[in-house]
Amino acid sequence: MLNICCQTSKEVCHERESGGVTLGVVGAVAVSRGKLDIKPFATELLSRGMDMKDAVLAKMEGVKEDMEDMVAEARVAAEERRENKA
Repeated sequence: MLNICCQTSKEVCHERESGGVTLGVVGAVAVSRGKLDIKPFATELLSRGMDMKDAVLAKMEGVKEDMEDMVAEARVAAEERRENKA
């Protein structure tokens, strides 16, 4: 049964690879003939990617601050427990 699953996955992978190769060839032909202006699309895509990166970094900074606050609170709580035991 494992071999059947592996064979099926390989077939799917080969189908995806052949589809990607076909799309790449069509794109290369279109670009080389000058019929496809990819620069505005690529510029917009890069711009959106930069916006996304900035949003993720801002979110991660907030998460980092929250974690630092929790660690500080945990240290205080641990210190209070130690003092109460002594």
